[in-house]
Amino acid sequence: MPQRPGTCQIAPPQAHFPTGGWTATKTVLSTNAIDACAGERQVRPWDFRRFCKASTCTTYLFTASYYGVVVAQIVPHGRDQYVAVFRPSPVPCPHRPGENAGTNQDYSTLTLSWSANKQTLHGFEREHQVGPCGGGPSATSSYVATRTNPSANPPAESP
Repeated sequence: MPQRPGTCQIAPPQAHFPTGGWTATKTVLSTNAIDACAGERQVRPWDFRRFCKASTCTTYLFTASYYGVVVAQIVPHGRDQYVAVFRPSPVPCPHRPGENAGTNQDYSTLTLSWSANKQTLHGFEREHQVGPCGGGPSATSSYVATRTNPSANPPAESP
């Protein structure tokens, strides 16, 4: 059962978030999760890294979720737009303290676009879960990310 706005009772994650070249503010728009509330804002580091093999380079977004580091491959999608496809990550099923109810796999896709001045990235994320504790409707979130470090890598080379 999702929590209602204004009644969010979620402990902060027990994780160390490294600094990144970017700082992103996520606003949860809709969710059925037990670890997030609609309207909640989360600030997370983002770091874009390029890995090259032979003459082919791939860009990845490294960030943090409530449960740890998450990684997405960045793919150009039109002019000044990108799609970040996150690797599936395990999330615990709802449970009482001390119980283990299994885990779901969380799947997430984030669409990114540049602001007009190319100083800010805006994003829209769709996320769903698959596994023994069921799925339910997709959760949605919006993002605003700015460079924390002015020399930080952008998401990909300009198309």
